[in-house]
Parts: sequence; C-alpha cells; structure tokens
Amino acid sequence: MRSHPELKINSLNLSSIYEDEPLYFTANESESDTNEQLNIFNASPIYAQFKQQYATLVQKLNYWCEHHQILIKTQEDLSPEDDLLKPAFSLFLERLFDERNYYSIRKAILFNDGKRSLEELLLLLNDESIMRPIKEKTLLNLQQSIGVCADGTLTNIVDARDDLKEAHEGITFLITNTLRTLIQQHAIEHARATYSEKELATNTMHYGNAYSNYVATTYGIALKKDAFVSALHVPNWRLQQFALLLDELITPKVVLKSLMHSITGYIASLREQFHACFFKEHHAIPLKESSRLCNEGLKLMAAWNKKYDMLLPLNTNSLFQLSDDGTAVIPSPYDEAPLRKTMAQKFNALFLTKSSKRVSLKLNSGSNLIIEQGLYWKENDLEVLEFKSEELAGIERNQLDSLTDFYDYNELIETFPEHAHFLIHTDTATAEYSPLQLLERRYLTLLMALIDYHRLSKSQKKRIQSPQFAQLMSDHLSRTQQMQLLEKLGEHNLLSPEVLQQGWPSILATEGKRQIAFIELLLAQKRLTRKLCAQIETKEQELLGSNIIWLLIAHEHFWLIEQLIQEKLLSPEILAAAPKNGIYAGKNIFWLLAYYAQSPLLEQLLEQLLAQNLLTKELLAAKAKPTSKEAGISAIWLLVYRQCFKFIKKLGAQKLITTEMLATAPETGDLADRSFFWFLINYNQDRLLEKLFIQGLFTPAFLATTLPENSVAAGANNVWLLTIHQRFRLLKQLLAKQLLTTSILAAAPYQGDNAGVTTFWLLAKMNEIELINELCRQNILTTELLAAVPKDEEGTNAVYELGLHQHFPLLETLLNKGLLNKEIVAAAPKIGPDKDKNLIAVLMANEQFSLLEKLIEHKLVTPEALQTTLSDNIISILISKQQVSLVQKMCEQGLVESAVEPAEPSDVASGAANEIIAVSSNWFSFFSPTARTVKVLATTRLTARTEREQNRNEL
Repeated sequence: MRSHPELKINSLNLSSIYEDEPLYFTANESESDTNEQLNIFNASPIYAQFKQQYATLVQKLNYWCEHHQILIKTQEDLSPEDDLLKPAFSLFLERLFDERNYYSIRKAILFNDGKRSLEELLLLLNDESIMRPIKEKTLLNLQQSIGVCADGTLTNIVDARDDLKEAHEGITFLITNTLRTLIQQHAIEHARATYSEKELATNTMHYGNAYSNYVATTYGIALKKDAFVSALHVPNWRLQQFALLLDELITPKVVLKSLMHSITGYIASLREQFHACFFKEHHAIPLKESSRLCNEGLKLMAAWNKKYDMLLPLNTNSLFQLSDDGTAVIPSPYDEAPLRKTMAQKFNALFLTKSSKRVSLKLNSGSNLIIEQGLYWKENDLEVLEFKSEELAGIERNQLDSLTDFYDYNELIETFPEHAHFLIHTDTATAEYSPLQLLERRYLTLLMALIDYHRLSKSQKKRIQSPQFAQLMSDHLSRTQQMQLLEKLGEHNLLSPEVLQQGWPSILATEGKRQIAFIELLLAQKRLTRKLCAQIETKEQELLGSNIIWLLIAHEHFWLIEQLIQEKLLSPEILAAAPKNGIYAGKNIFWLLAYYAQSPLLEQLLEQLLAQNLLTKELLAAKAKPTSKEAGISAIWLLVYRQCFKFIKKLGAQKLITTEMLATAPETGDLADRSFFWFLINYNQDRLLEKLFIQGLFTPAFLATTLPENSVAAGANNVWLLTIHQRFRLLKQLLAKQLLTTSILAAAPYQGDNAGVTTFWLLAKMNEIELINELCRQNILTTELLAAVPKDEEGTNAVYELGLHQHFPLLETLLNKGLLNKEIVAAAPKIGPDKDKNLIAVLMANEQFSLLEKLIEHKLVTPEALQTTLSDNIISILISKQQVSLVQKMCEQGLVESAVEPAEPSDVASGAANEIIAVSSNWFSFFSPTARTVKVLATTRLTARTEREQNRNEL
C-alpha cells in the first residue's frame, strides 16, 4: 500500500501547508521588464524552496483527489508521442517549471495569485463545514479546466476557490458568488453571440473576463486578473451595451431562482451525506438507538443555520422523521415546495424594497397554485405542497379566463413556457388583451405568446403594425426587448415599415448572429430598403455615424453584402457611412471592403456604381482618422496596396483619381513613406501614370512633395522617386510641360544610404544626357545643383559623373554659361580605385586638353586640384601629346612651381626646355629616368616654335 502525505493543515494558517512561511513571486510594477524580474527570482536563493512548496501543494491536491476517487489524469498536448497519463495538477506543475516556458512571462501571476488561491483552496478542502460533494464537484471541474493559458488557469483556480468560499462563508458570499456566476455566464454567452469563431479563436474566456470586469464594481464582485483583456481592445460602447443587457438579465427573479438552485443543491448533498452515513444498511433506526443520529442531525442543522438562517432556515425534518407508529427514525422525503415558499418570503424581506406580487390560480383540486418571483408551489389551507406543471393540463379554461390581470397571465407563461400553447388558448387572451396595453405595461412574454400561437384578431394585428405601436415600443422597451419583439414580428410576417423604422436602432445595436439572421429575414421578405440601410447610429458614441451595412462588413458578413448589391440597395450615401469616433473613425464601407480585400464584391459594386455614375471621389478619398492605427489611409490607397490595378485603371479612366489621392499615405508606421503614387511607380504602372499626367494631376506642388520624416528617404520628393525608379519617359514629359524646377531637382534625402543624392545627380549618374541637355537649354541648372555631392564617401558631383560618361560638349556648355567653379572641378571620390581622381584626371584620361585649357583660362583649376589628382608623369604626358601650351598656362597661373635651370643665353629653346624639366622635377619624384627623352622632345618642339615666331616677326 503506497503511503500518502498527511494533511496536517490549520485552516486559519497558510504556513501549515508547508510547516514554513509560504513564498511568492511579486513583480515590481514600477519596472516594466517582468521577464527580467522572473530571471532574477529564478536565480535567487529562495527559488528552490518556492518550487518545492509548489510541488508540495500539488502533491496534497493530488492526494485529496485520489483519496476521494476523483483524480483525473490527462496527456501532455505538446508531446503526443508520450502516452503517459499524468494527474492534471501534476501536468500543470510541469508546465509551470519546465524549460519549454509553456506560460511565458504570464507564469508570474501563477507564481503569486495562482499559488495563493490554490493554498486557500486546499485549506477549504479541509473545512468540515463544507459538504464533501461540493468539494468533489469543485475539484473535478478544476482538474478538467486547468490545462489552458496562464490567465485562463488563474481564472479557473480563483473560481474554484470562490465556490468553496461560498459554501464556507454563508449567505453573503453565496449571493456574491451567485452574481459572479451569472455575470460570467452571460459574459461568455454575449461574447459568443457577438464575435465570429475567427475572432473568438481561443479568446472566449478572455472576452468573458473583459465584460465581467467592466461590471464588477457595479455588482460587487472581484475583478478577474487577465493581462490579455487589454489586448482585445473591446470598444467601450460594447462594454456599455453589455452592462445595459445585464440590467435586464440580472433581475431579482433571476437571482432568486439561481440562489434556490444552489441552496437546494446543498440540501440534496447534505441529505445524501447524512443518509449514507446512517441509513445505508437500515432504512429505519429504532428510536432508542437514534441518539447519535439525532445529535449529528442537530449539529448539521446548527451549522447550516449559522450560515443560511437568514435565507433558508432548516430543522431536522429536512433529514429524518419518526415512522408512522412512532417507534423508529426514518429518512424524511424530500419536499422542495416549503423550501421555495420560505426562500421567496425571506428573499423579499431581505433584498426587495417592496413586496413582490403573487399570482394565485385556483386548481381543480381546490388548492391554489402560487407563483412568486419565478418560484411556485401549491397551497391548500395551511398545507404547502409540491406542484407539478403537468397539472396545468387539467385546468378548465374558464378558470384561466378568471386571470384578467396582465401580470398574472404574463407570469404564468414565463414560469411554465412549455405549456404556453395551452395557456394562451382562452377567450380572454384573444378578446381582452390589447397589444398596445401589453406593450405599455411591458408584458412582453404574453404579447409574444399571443403572436406565436396566432391568437391575435385582425384588428389586433393592425394595431401591432400601427405607428402608435411603434412609438410605444420605442418608449417602453429596452433595445434588447425591442429586438426580441422585432424578431417575433418578423418571424410571423407582421413587421410594418413604421415599426421596423422605429426599431432600427435596436437592430443596429444587436451584433452577432441574431443581427445577421434578422437581416437575412428582411432580405427574404423584401423589407430591407435603402432608407433603412442609410439610417445611422445616433446614440452609441463609438458607432456614431455607422449604418447596418457598415456593421455587416465590419464583422465580415460579406455574403449578405453580395445580396444587397444584387438588390441594388447600396448608394454612395450608404457607402460613405463611417463611425465618427474611436478606432473605426473615418473608415467608410468602401474603405472596409478594400481593407478586407473583397475583390469580387468591389468589382460588382464598382461596375454598378460606375454604370449609374454614382461613384464619387469623396468616397474613395475618405481616410481613417488619427484615433485609428491606420490613420491617413484611404480606400483608394488600400486598393493600390492590395495591387487592385484593374480597379485603379477603371477609376483613372473615369477621372476619379485626384492629386490628393496620389499623395495619400499612412500617417504612422513602416508604410508612412508609401504613397499611392509610390505604389504606382513600384509596381510599374507606367501607362496609368502617363494617363494621370495627361489629366493634369502632377502639379508643381505635388511633384515637390517630400517624403515624411520617418522615411528612410526623408527629404526626397516625388520627382526623385520617378528618377530613382528610372521613369525617364515621364520625366521628359514633365520637363516638356516645364514642370521641373531647380528646387525640385535639388531635393535629396537627408538620411539613409541615399543621403545627399539629388535628382539631378541621379540623372547624371544614370547617363540621361537628353534630359540634362534640355534642362541646360531651359536654364534650369545652377552652380549649386551641379556642385551637390552625396553624403556618402564617394564625394562626386554631377559634373564629375557627366565627365565619366564623356559628355564633354555639355561640360563646355556649362563652362561657357558660367555654371562651373573651382569646387566642382576639384571634387573627387574619397575612396576606391579612383580615389582623389577629380574632373581634371577624367579630362586627361580622355585627352580633353582643350576643355582643360579652358578651365585653366577661367581660373577654375587650383594647384591643390592638380596635386591631389594627377600622376607624377603628367608633364611628359602633356608634352608627348603636344600640349606644350597647356603646360605653359599651368606654369603661368602658378599651378606648378618654377625652378628654372641655368641656360645658355644663345639657346632660347634650350632654356625653355630646362625650365620645363626643372618644374617637372620639383613636382614628380620619378621623372628623372625619362628626363633626357623629355628634354629632347621639348627642345625640338620649342625650337620649331621659336623659328616660327621669328619668321612672323620678320614678316
């Protein structure tokens, strides 16, 4: 027999679980990095002891479950090949501490609140005042629900603890826990009705916690600790809608019935436990042997009444009674009727400011059926008896006709809905009950029963379809109740345009499957009109401005939109509807269709609107407002982002694209520099771009528009985009229309890889000589434009690039126009094989000596420019190319230093040659090996020149 740890636990002391003080991880809220705090805790000296405490806690929970034969074993989902079944609590412990980090940083809440709640749960398991069946049921439920995410696990642990607290603490906690249970059930039901399966995914519990937390303070229940709630971004108007719904659902009647269910469950468990102990082997115990039984029964009743006396006091008659002959004690039969009566009376006295109204119906047996706050029983003089609903079938109809009060009939049908078909078939129901009066007094159950079972006369049906009925519905029913009535009227084809119009706000407010089903019904009955579709929300702030079509698309119910398009129920006004506030502000219906990439729907819609000439620029240009993360994005931007160029071309052909649309881009995020125009360029939509140019959309202001600050190319403009994507044909067209200016060409990014790269520099780099020649002809080029140098380490300007491409006639033109300066000529690459080789070197390499000579004549060449760029044998090269005059001009301008050697007075040529050699010797270190050769060449050429000069003088 395997030994088990003993449960030596003091119910008032958590440390009794471990015989030491319990340890917890507590995150410092002032520090944002919870993961780092967890790492520090894991490395701390107390971590091993903390882990051991958790293991002890789980071991004792497993022992309790195994000892009571309710231990649940399960399999690790993450290791399907592992066939070993483990206790649910043990699997939870493994996930909490294993290396796979199953709960991520959210295990922090299980290291604190989770551990503390499990400890309290364990203490409550050892509280003898709590009945064993309640404990077993609670632990069974917890084992089945503990294998979820961290926040869901914490929610389930806390709920289990609270269930046991309810049984321990009595009436106060019972009522609080009843409210918690009701609210949580309604919250989850509301989430399932509101959101699609895709939206819910694994978040059903988190949505439920979001709604529960919103109303927690109002109803006095504890908040659910769930970090994922904030990530759901549940809009405030939905939370408010849920709060209004609870006002209708959490009524005294509902709370009382729920309390009655819990209390009777406790009593049934109490009786089961007591009878199993004393009447298991013998149905009757002799009176003389019943002292122990009576004493235990009195103790149980004393413990019960200590907790629940204010709500439902009990005596030993609930457990046992004397036999008919008075000689033995036997189990008492279970009779719930007296309990219901007592519970209703006590509840009314404790919680209601005025007594609730009773319904009393005379039965065939002579007794009366009593209904109070949804609880019912039979009374015969002073005797309280159980009433079975089947007894209603034996009631004479004339007895039902005696119920002339609306309230009585309404309560009777609400309490016994399964017998409504019988109860409603009376002359009174048909003749006496006016639909208008029922509506005014809010007896909705009775009214809908009359509709359901066709008990309305023609005149009553007319009243239901009247404007007066519509107004009363709006005045006296909540939106939820209005929706219930509208559904019932629609089901029986009794909806009038007036009633439908009046109830439309309630339809707008009812999201989810009910709303969809109702719209489908209206479409089938041909009751949906453009007027209804255009009606907008006027109350809910976060939906202010939206219509039913917007809601359908927002929840991705696209099949209905297709029907609406086919019915031609959509107009530009309807499509333009959009919320005015919140995260959806500005996102109209067309915007949503583009966002969800509904190409088939968009195609149908565009064809229909274009055929009727109804598509407007305003519809396409509408942008999401700053309150949205998609701020600045328009519908047409979404179309181009989704690469719907087929649609874009149609819009362009209809001249529905504007300059403003071309500039549209997100206000924030990674795509902030991706304008509509950028996408057209990037996806090679050249023909469309040319058509838009022909339409005059490329204005000077648009072309000069720069990319935003957060762009990698901030500072560049739209012409720069065209240039870097090599759209030269379009650039030529812009130039022909004189749309390019010096300032536009000078724009350049001021950060990133292309910092300082101007549009003109790109043109020069890409050898677009035709464009540049025309720019020069139109006098658009300036010295500053030519001198601009990228901020990278190349250090070259546009003139240098033109030189590399051998456009020397253009360079000469620029020189003649006075556009070149010393800095332009001296600019040279700072790195690479051509380091320090400036324009002079380019001209030398291409033997453009005449252009170089002109640069020298214009005094645009400096000694520094020569010194840093030319090789040591420059003089020999120039002389070998017969550029002696160029060398002389260099000397004359002091571009090279003169160090003339002594020469024979009679030999002029020899003196000149010596001067050249001396100059070259000072500037170029390796010139000496070829000095003799150079001297001969120089002497010969200078002698010939001297002779020609003498001949001219003689002439």
